[in-house]
Amino acid sequence: MNDTDASKYLTDDETITGYLNYILKEGDEIDFKRALGYIAKAKGITSIAKNIEV
Repeated sequence: MNDTDASKYLTDDETITGYLNYILKEGDEIDFKRALGYIAKAKGITSIAKNIEV
């Protein structure tokens, strides 16, 4: 994996799902943590908090 900020490409749920599935299959723990950060950035952390009722 590389350090490109993927958040700008994660524009819809389908793309996010595909990206996360790829990371789970091909990446390691560091890639997974980085991916979660990119997803949070792409979705907006407030939106995520609302969806999981935090």
